[in-house]
Amino acid sequence: GLDPAIDRYLDAVAACRARDGGDAYPGSPWLLAYALRAQDRIAACELQAEEAHALKANFVDEPRIAVHARDGYAAMKALLPPRFGDTRFNRGLVLVDPPTGEVSVYDAVDETETRIGTYGPVDTVAGDGRFAYLRTGARTTVIDSGAWTFDHGDHYHYFTSSPAQVATLDLPVASVTSSNSTVAVRSETGATELLMRERLGQKSVQRSPLTPPADAAVVAPYGSRVVTVTADGRIWVTDAAGSAVVPGECRQASWAVPTRRAVLFGCDTGAIRVTGGEKNLTVTAAPYPADAPARRPTRMHHRARADVVAGVADGTVWMLDSRQRSWTVLPIADAVAANTAGDGTILVLHRDGGLSAHDALTRTETARTALFANPVPPSGFQPVIEIDSDRAYVNDAAARAVYEIDYADGLRIARTLRTDVSPGLMVEAGR
Repeated sequence: GLDPAIDRYLDAVAACRARDGGDAYPGSPWLLAYALRAQDRIAACELQAEEAHALKANFVDEPRIAVHARDGYAAMKALLPPRFGDTRFNRGLVLVDPPTGEVSVYDAVDETETRIGTYGPVDTVAGDGRFAYLRTGARTTVIDSGAWTFDHGDHYHYFTSSPAQVATLDLPVASVTSSNSTVAVRSETGATELLMRERLGQKSVQRSPLTPPADAAVVAPYGSRVVTVTADGRIWVTDAAGSAVVPGECRQASWAVPTRRAVLFGCDTGAIRVTGGEKNLTVTAAPYPADAPARRPTRMHHRARADVVAGVADGTVWMLDSRQRSWTVLPIADAVAANTAGDGTILVLHRDGGLSAHDALTRTETARTALFANPVPPSGFQPVIEIDSDRAYVNDAAARAVYEIDYADGLRIARTLRTDVSPGLMVEAGR
């Protein structure tokens, strides 16, 4: 007789031809579907739109199979981990009502909201994927979202704990950058504190033993090291042995974004990408286009760890693909916020309350949906687009709502999350 594996394969082919005709040939998705047990689920990812449509049609009556029109490698982070027993390793949203400083953590998986406390007026919030940093006057209140991901390079570990306030810092946060081990908290005046990130989860503030150059303009942790751009445009790397200059230049540094493989810095003539793992670092420049507007973004946003970032400056949306060293510049006069998943799509929130998607290659609008009931006022706290590998989230303070957007499905509003706290400020965590 034949090997049992061959028998199972021939049974699957016969079942496929019984349903779809004698010339039908089952592909890998069909073979996996045929082998499904009652408790199994499949998430099938297909990047080509026509093939994805055909795949969805093939499994339209199978509730255990979900088809995603997207890159499978990018989708893994969003679709994993699954529920384990009664535990779901969630992604949360830290919500802040700026006038009162009322803070909650919203679990977007279970649709539950945990109130953390009230801390007085808050005018800025920054996040590092686990912690939210609230500027409360001259100090910073640190909130643990209770959900985070540890990136080991070739795999992820997911963790959960109880959301809580964990620390207060004696400087007013303007921005944060972080690695798995270290977070750099920076104020508007340029003062920077390097903290041991894991200790914050233990409600302890411990300074990093690393000491970057004193005249730092922008600081970003990178693995076990810290990369710094100083006021004179020089680039430094600091580790346990001290600080050393890295060949390259970045004058008038304005922002920093750590990705999974690099650290990006915004400079006067473009951006630089610093890479190198544990070896000597390499600096690669991504110059602005020759015809780019003079006003450039001072802050960029991205999906956690992605190499593609986006920002807004004076009616222009900017996207940088740091791997390709290429910029996409879109004149969108009423742009309020922008972000990108790194898949060639730019999401833009408009002043009229609508959300649009744009193809970075063709520079065309590919989808649009209405979100806000009323236009977004030009004054006051502006909504943001937080994005991960599966969904985008847009906060609407007036409606006490967060809109969850399936950006891979024509900007479909997947859910409207109703919140107790008015979400004038928001960061996503658990990524």
